[in-house]
Amino acid sequence: MAYLIDSSKKTEKFHSLLEAEDEIEKSSVKGEVPIQTQSIQDWLTFIIFQSKDGGNIFTEEKLEQIRKIEKEFQDIENIEKFKLLDKNGDGSKTFRFSITDTFVGVDEQYYSGIIKSLVSGPAESFFSKSTTPENPTSSITRTLYKFAAPIQWNQKRYNDKTEDFKDQEEKFKEELMKDVREWIEDAGESDITALVYNQALLKMEITRIIMGDFLFAGLSILFVFSYMIFHLRSLFLSGLGMLQVLCSFPVAITIYKGVFRITYFQSLHLLVIFILLGISADNFFIFTDTWRGAANFPKLKKDLEYRLAYTLRRSLKAISVTTSTTAIAFLATGFSELMPLSSFGIWACILVTVNFGLTAFMFPTLLVVHTRWIEEKCCTVKQCCPCFLKKSEKDVANQPQNKNQRPVRMLSSFHEVETGYGCVDKFFYEYWVQWMKKTKYLMILISTTYFIISIILAANIDSLTEPEEFLPEDNEIMRAVDSVRNDFIQGPNDRAINVRFIWGIEKLDRDGASHWDPEDRGTIVWDDKFSIETKKKQEAFVSFCDELLEDSNVRTGENTVVCFMKDFKQWLEKKGQEFPVEPTQFLPKLQEFTETDNTGISLRNDHFIAFIENDLKMVQVKIVSVAMPGRPRSYMLPFQEYFDEVCKNFNKNNDDGINNVFQTSENLFWPWVDTEKAFITNAIQGMAIAISFAFIVLVLATTNLVIGSLSALTIAYIIVSVMGVMKLCDWEFGVTESMACVVLIGFSVDYVVHLGGYYTEALHSDRFNRIRDALKQVGKSIFGGAVTTLGAGIALFFCKAIFFQKFAILITSTISFSLFYTLVFFVSCCLLVGPEGKTGDIKVYWRKLSNSCCKRKNGEKEKEKEKEKENIGNEKNENNNGIHPKECKIEMNDKNASGKKGEMIEPTKEVVDVESSSENRQLILVVQNFINYFDELLLDYFKIMKK
Repeated sequence: MAYLIDSSKKTEKFHSLLEAEDEIEKSSVKGEVPIQTQSIQDWLTFIIFQSKDGGNIFTEEKLEQIRKIEKEFQDIENIEKFKLLDKNGDGSKTFRFSITDTFVGVDEQYYSGIIKSLVSGPAESFFSKSTTPENPTSSITRTLYKFAAPIQWNQKRYNDKTEDFKDQEEKFKEELMKDVREWIEDAGESDITALVYNQALLKMEITRIIMGDFLFAGLSILFVFSYMIFHLRSLFLSGLGMLQVLCSFPVAITIYKGVFRITYFQSLHLLVIFILLGISADNFFIFTDTWRGAANFPKLKKDLEYRLAYTLRRSLKAISVTTSTTAIAFLATGFSELMPLSSFGIWACILVTVNFGLTAFMFPTLLVVHTRWIEEKCCTVKQCCPCFLKKSEKDVANQPQNKNQRPVRMLSSFHEVETGYGCVDKFFYEYWVQWMKKTKYLMILISTTYFIISIILAANIDSLTEPEEFLPEDNEIMRAVDSVRNDFIQGPNDRAINVRFIWGIEKLDRDGASHWDPEDRGTIVWDDKFSIETKKKQEAFVSFCDELLEDSNVRTGENTVVCFMKDFKQWLEKKGQEFPVEPTQFLPKLQEFTETDNTGISLRNDHFIAFIENDLKMVQVKIVSVAMPGRPRSYMLPFQEYFDEVCKNFNKNNDDGINNVFQTSENLFWPWVDTEKAFITNAIQGMAIAISFAFIVLVLATTNLVIGSLSALTIAYIIVSVMGVMKLCDWEFGVTESMACVVLIGFSVDYVVHLGGYYTEALHSDRFNRIRDALKQVGKSIFGGAVTTLGAGIALFFCKAIFFQKFAILITSTISFSLFYTLVFFVSCCLLVGPEGKTGDIKVYWRKLSNSCCKRKNGEKEKEKEKEKENIGNEKNENNNGIHPKECKIEMNDKNASGKKGEMIEPTKEVVDVESSSENRQLILVVQNFINYFDELLLDYFKIMKK
């Protein structure tokens, strides 16, 4: 219900019916229906019998085993309290439907003749699709059990199936289906496999498996915590870091519900824990590695304030960019038409943002505390990591300086040669970058080739053509579901799509309804013109029902068309009265029918005839369509459009009062057609928003157009490659895929942003040394973040629910491709076309733009001066003295001057250029002053944090 689109016409019609029935429920007094006489479709139970050897199941020995299993099932406790009874309280002909009794007392040689006669009749749905009169064998069969309401439980007697239906269904699940589940697990060995299926049992199984799968969140937390201890080399930092992650949840839920007033929260929202673990670990690694790297600068190591300033300046920029892009990727989902996905996006955005805030304010403090009071008393870096290399100060002093090395904008006095680095840093710094330098052309070719292949694969991803599965194929209940859907010819007792034709409702008013509450559907507006009293209108209903009985899209059989007017007509004829009824007598007669006749009482209780305070508000006609439930949009849409056309034709050919009929499905089938379409549009919309924002952030963060463009190209490679994996797995666009397409953007940004940011801040100006420095600075953190996120994702592979397994594949694929394309494709591109010096620097372009503006202003000033000179010259000619009083003379007394004494000197181009460069220097001075002021504010903040 929550996944329906509020603005959809199909949803409005469906919700109109539900809201109308709720209003009628509140204002009407129900008649008492005989106990257990109203069959519930979701309680319809199948036992599928399969021959283990794949041979014919219709043998005397196997049929005897089937009867034994049926008897065991019928002996389950409490089954008598739910089975369907007739009006006389007998369930012998209404509860169990099986063909096994047909073969009792018959010699096995005559079985084929019996099958031939049954497969050509209404019992064909008990045989496999391959069974024909020419091939009278079947490896499967099934038995159908019908359960019904209203029930009587202890001293409570429900009037009909609609009274407290949730309570009745809960008792059906808790008191009967739990016993059925135990019976399935305790089934003995035989030559027959028995599978049980009904919708209630399926829902229970999905809930049970999902709740069990969430236990693997604990395994993810344990793995991330263990790796954090290994990477951070501190139980103190790891433990309090994980505590900080958990503290993000109560803060985020307060903002989510208190500030944004979003009340919707489901198990899907807890899935963000797997994402948050990877993001948080990545942030911790960036902070810690930068902090420890700063200790390699002697001046920074002695002063914790400046060391903290250095760490925060470099780390906050990196994690703020990755956090903002991840948060926006989630927020893009917040614009979805699907409320659960929209609320999930907003929730995840809030949680990621809160976690960033806590990390920025709390974790640096933990680093200071750890350094001051814990690190010196515990193991040192050198003791904990034997491969950590430490150079002597003498070696550092004698190390040759690179001519291309350039100062960094902030704290440049501290950017000296580092005195040591670890084994992972050494791998990236000395080996990886050298290998990539040699193979950059090959790596770019391989990456681009796979990218092109992925584009072709991603372009062929389809919308759902099969029902979306939530349980694995080997699950017993899922096997039963697949067998019912695919192995048998569909019969009148199979689960079907019931369509309701409704008169009496004008619209559903959504004003004031909460978007975040699926139960708040709005207010029903009744049709004031609705009236069916005239004889012509009464006959129109009967004709409409007769046409439906002959319609090829309506199932054949008993009760496939429920028509209140035909039942009313039969009631009148039994009483010897004429039909149609006089208009003045119609409503009293109809009300009498709904109060005195069992059929009329049932029709009124089921809202096919709806009175509110003796005023007829609504009538309905129900059909059982040939459309099968659980099918995709491409299958459902033609049926939905066909029955819409039936309504249009009825409205066109009938008088006012009954020419406002509309149709909807009893369950979510018709509204879900638009929901399936929204999954695709949600993915496209979210990706467009997230990628656009990511590009802008990348350019601003790296302050370089070339690096920003290469980063955005790398992200595109990652996303398309993951979508190619989706096609290779033969997935179609459903709930999981729609969410993943947006979420993976947040994951794909992190590593390339870190590397690109450090590239632009490297101490060198040439490509090779800049990418090498960037890898040494952040390579270890990227690798650590990838390991933790992969570990959290791998834990999901152990889940049983298909949703979590898909999410595991998507997380691990995204991280793997992010790591590959960042360390291979992006590094290769930087080695080939990476910016050197000031190339691509947006600050340079800004200065050029400023200069052009200044020159334009100076040019305008020159034109004004020239115009003024012309005016002066004209005045000179008119003046006998020849010199204008306002004219300014500059006399040159220097003998070496080229001009003569008393001669006026004109402003030269050089003077203008000096003025222009002077203005540029002033602009640069303003920028530098702003940076210094910002640094002073940061240092004051660091001092406060230190205290």
